[in-house]
Amino acid sequence: MWYRLGKWIIKRRILLLSLLALATLFMGYLAKDIKMSYEFSKAIPVDNQKYKDYQQFLKTFGRDGNTVVVGIHSEKFFDTATFNQVAELQKNIKAAKGVTGILSVPTAVDLIKMDSLEKFQPEVIFHAPYTDQNALDSNTAEFLNLPFYQGLLYNKQNQAYLIAVSLNDTLINSKERTHIINGIMAPIEAFEKTSGIKVHVSGLPYIRTTVGDKIAHELNYFLLGSFILSAITLLLFLDPLVPC
Repeated sequence: MWYRLGKWIIKRRILLLSLLALATLFMGYLAKDIKMSYEFSKAIPVDNQKYKDYQQFLKTFGRDGNTVVVGIHSEKFFDTATFNQVAELQKNIKAAKGVTGILSVPTAVDLIKMDSLEKFQPEVIFHAPYTDQNALDSNTAEFLNLPFYQGLLYNKQNQAYLIAVSLNDTLINSKERTHIINGIMAPIEAFEKTSGIKVHVSGLPYIRTTVGDKIAHELNYFLLGSFILSAITLLLFLDPLVPC
């Protein structure tokens, strides 16, 4: 039976390979309409209690997954040269497309009690750029005296400092997310070159974007490989040395 089947396939190889080539071209044509999904896939049933708790969390506190975290480790963070570069970095990140807010050491504020108005008035602690180390040291002492920021914007033991970047929720869940992440990474890479300080980047938008872009690129390679394989198969089966 297998011999007869093989003989039948070989005799009609031109027809079968033509149909295969047409099917490959048709699938390739449809592949141009493939689109990436930018929303989370639902990994658990919607009637699961954990999913319901998550939806209640979003209803109370808003959507999550729209923050990129930038970490800087430096023992000279509060030197005028380094601090001015960090202040310039956070300013450039804030100017990037899709960025709605930024929280960092250079933008930290203190709450000043206004007795006459019976309210607290926010006041910026740092005033970069600095030319006087003594002025920076004075502001640094004021900042480090606020326990609220310890463990939030800096880790005193590890000399690690954080920049939290809030992103537009709609844009970061669209095809614009690659441009947004690239717009954030550009000033970070420039900062690394000028300062010599290694910057660490994380956060759900950053991870999803980098992984999604890799998948998209690998998909293109897969489609190209499929076309090449189909062409090689077609040439081999059309070899005139193959008996009919």
